Amino acid sequence: VRPAGAPPFVSRGLPKCSLHLFRHLSKTAGTTMRFIFDKQVMMGDWEFLPMCHYGFSQKEWTNTKTRFLEAAQAQALPGAHKDGPRILVEIRNDWSATAFLNTILPDILQMRKQAQQYGCSVTMSLLFREPVAQYVSFYRYYIDKMQK
Repeated sequence: VRPAGAPPFVSRGLPKCSLHLFRHLSKTAGTTMRFIFDKQVMMGDWEFLPMCHYGFSQKEWTNTKTRFLEAAQAQALPGAHKDGPRILVEIRNDWSATAFLNTILPDILQMRKQAQQYGCSVTMSLLFREPVAQYVSFYRYYIDKMQK
């Protein structure tokens, strides 16, 4: 129930064509986000590329960029009667902060410019967690159980 005086819920339809990149930092709700992304896929609204669960090479990233931009261009052609791609990409810790800043981020900024030509969007998200809670969770999940 909406509280009295609260603005109405605003809903938007799905984007016609979009790539959304989620930068997953360890112990910051990655499982929750993956669950949300999986639900979007189950509803047929998005395609989810959890590319980094077991490693994510430069080749895989390049293939993703190429595939998205080719599909975005195709949906913008005269006579095309379909929506463009809607892709969710999760990038995990396999890419260090430096690699992310030097490779992924510049690529995303370039893709954003290219995709806009076709009426598509390229967005990113990142979740932070209170640092002490994040490190305690990291320790319990990765370190403590290895020591037992």
